[in-house]
Amino acid sequence: MPVYTGETFDARTTRSETLPDLGSDEGHREPFHFISSPGSWECIDLLELATLHSQQQGIELAEAQRDLDIDPDVRWEWVPRLKKFHHTPGVNGVSARAGGLARALGEYRGAGWTIIEPDQGPGGTSYIRRLQTRRGTRYVDAWTSYVAVGIGRMAPRFDDVGWLQWRRELVREGIVQAPPPEVLEGATDLVSREIGRLESRSHLPHIQTKIEQLMAKLAGMRAGRFPVASSSRSTRSKRAKA
Repeated sequence: MPVYTGETFDARTTRSETLPDLGSDEGHREPFHFISSPGSWECIDLLELATLHSQQQGIELAEAQRDLDIDPDVRWEWVPRLKKFHHTPGVNGVSARAGGLARALGEYRGAGWTIIEPDQGPGGTSYIRRLQTRRGTRYVDAWTSYVAVGIGRMAPRFDDVGWLQWRRELVREGIVQAPPPEVLEGATDLVSREIGRLESRSHLPHIQTKIEQLMAKLAGMRAGRFPVASSSRSTRSKRAKA
């Protein structure tokens, strides 16, 4: 069955009766920017990321780590959480007047948000995809596609590996700057408090399992690093520029 990525259908060449109907899972009517708050970060498990990639591609774990430029000696990394800033008049301070979007983005930038431009998507492409549907034009991100799951039925499919990898790239390339240590300390404190709240019920097997998972996560957060380009990656980049 076909997979619709936002590049498959073009209104200039496709009849309306052949367009997909995405139902309640369709994308947004307006395009968007991704924005990053300096206080919103999460720590990801690179082993889980590489394992997922190896399973999806049918390759060995070591090869998956090389594909994703993951140092086998580093398991945890901090990456930014991102928010979609839709270009909808009347939302997020966007005015319908000329220049309203630029002014709204400027206000967010002035408040400390990092505005990620659409052309800073994966591989230097746009992270916005335009999809023609029976209900009109819809906008989705580059990691969301739709697959036919029956007659007249579509379901969204999300590329978790690509999404996480792109957020790592944002930090590596300096598009999103690393936050001050206090931000990470605040995130670890939240996990510590959650463990503390659960300790009184640690005699329950499922609670004890949850505590162990949180303790492993907390240890990873404390040991976590920020994504950096590996030496092999830097060498490849220099060769490409040459």
